[in-house]
Amino acid sequence: MWYESDGLAVGMYLVMEVRTKPKVDQGTKRKAAARDGKRTKGGEEHTATYFVQQSVAQWYDAVGSHRHFHYGIQSSQLGREKQKLRNRGFEEATSADQANELHEDCRKYFIVLDKDTARHELASITVVNDVYGDPDLAAVAKSIPMAALARMVFLKEGANKKAKGKKKDPRGNRRFDIGHSNSKMMNYDVIDGMALPQRMVEASHYDGVGNDKNLEDTMFKAGCALMKMSDLVQERHGRKDMYIAGPVFRDAERNKHFGNRWACDLGHHDLVQWARFDGSSLFGAGETSECRFFHLAL
Repeated sequence: MWYESDGLAVGMYLVMEVRTKPKVDQGTKRKAAARDGKRTKGGEEHTATYFVQQSVAQWYDAVGSHRHFHYGIQSSQLGREKQKLRNRGFEEATSADQANELHEDCRKYFIVLDKDTARHELASITVVNDVYGDPDLAAVAKSIPMAALARMVFLKEGANKKAKGKKKDPRGNRRFDIGHSNSKMMNYDVIDGMALPQRMVEASHYDGVGNDKNLEDTMFKAGCALMKMSDLVQERHGRKDMYIAGPVFRDAERNKHFGNRWACDLGHHDLVQWARFDGSSLFGAGETSECRFFHLAL
């Protein structure tokens, strides 16, 4: 996932609440969670919180991020959020090594990952803040038309109105999704007789950047660039003892039916090796008087 701003970086944080499956009876855990006032999801327990300070350009990869609650806060809210966690028995980790030890001991913890540290490598998340300081990462990052995509999110005509029946974002931001949607299992072309997710088409109705056919085309190429960055990060900095090790999204059969097929349908046969994702999203993540942040996510 990716952040970019059109001004000076300010004190904003991505908050990710990590949830793991309990190692004891789930019914007991749910009762305990209800008693303690904690939100649960499918019997999972809130075991860690990462406060990721946002930098001008930032890459991060989190294990199972689709399962975790994540949202943004301003720096003025950080102290209050940390105290809430302390009141619930969470320990504050002051280093990645300490956080990893707490993780291995199955103890609840939280940690602030500042933007001035080049890289953070934890059990469930890797954060790279010096994207433009690494020549290879910078070359890939600069191939993504971030400024043009930001305009699509914040300045596109009709951004504050309903589009194709969808409600507007309360913050006035647009959201674009591409790829396959589980909400429409009507694709019988991949495997004969089996209903699989269809590709979303809304983004294909918007102009792409430069000579791209449409916005889906632009976002797909940007998604492949993110995957290239992921491969570079894992190749150079991936930790063998961590859950995030080696290339991500390595299910060859799944990629064959979705990402690889998608690349060929769009005419990007040269990008097949990086088309290891089912979909991608582009959306606003917040706005202040000084800058605006948005995500490009896989």
